[in-house]
Amino acid sequence: MSAPTPPDGRSDPRYGAPHHGGQQYGPQYGPPSGQQQPPPGYGPPPGYGPPPGYGPPTGPGQQRPYGPPYGAQPPPFSQQIYGQQYGQQQAGPNPLIPPGFGGVPLPAGIPAPVERAFRLWLGIIAVNVLGVVVTTIGVGDYVSGVGIVFALIGAAIGVFLALHFRGQRQWARLVLTVLTGLAMLSSLIALFGALVLLAFAPVYGVVQLAVSVVFLAGGTLALINAWNAQSNAWFGKLGL
Repeated sequence: MSAPTPPDGRSDPRYGAPHHGGQQYGPQYGPPSGQQQPPPGYGPPPGYGPPPGYGPPTGPGQQRPYGPPYGAQPPPFSQQIYGQQYGQQQAGPNPLIPPGFGGVPLPAGIPAPVERAFRLWLGIIAVNVLGVVVTTIGVGDYVSGVGIVFALIGAAIGVFLALHFRGQRQWARLVLTVLTGLAMLSSLIALFGALVLLAFAPVYGVVQLAVSVVFLAGGTLALINAWNAQSNAWFGKLGL
């Protein structure tokens, strides 16, 4: 016995399938064949699937504009996450490494006054260490050894600053200027002490006198070359 048909020809959920080709349909049967629509929320979430560039080509003889070729293995998951989120950042050179060392290139066009000041500072440092060693040699006690150690540490710091000065570091020029001024003041005081020392210990007096004169003369020339017009133009505006 067939199901009864509604009198108006429309579909009724109680009677089953639509009648006389009607477009309406009962909710228990679903949409007609050929007009199936997935319900809302059905299917994979957005962004699901392989990243762009993976998978087979879209047509014969077509070249994919981006991504690895078909069949290539994608990078590991951790590299995808961290590479996309943080990027591939390359560390710059260490600012403590003086230019000319450790792969840090020297700046181009170093002016002659800057190069002269650099060599004068190296000469002053070497003379100061030599003077400390000569004046303390033969004493043989603990205090003299400590003095030599401190002289070597100070020389290492001075060379470090001089190398950065030649590398166009404004902060190195400022620090060297302050330290040179203090050392020249100390050498001026030591100069008068050396004159007195000549009467009691001529050898040490002569060494101290020579070191003081070299430091005063060399420091003055180094500061003049480091702060003349050509050097100021090369270093640029005063700052770190």
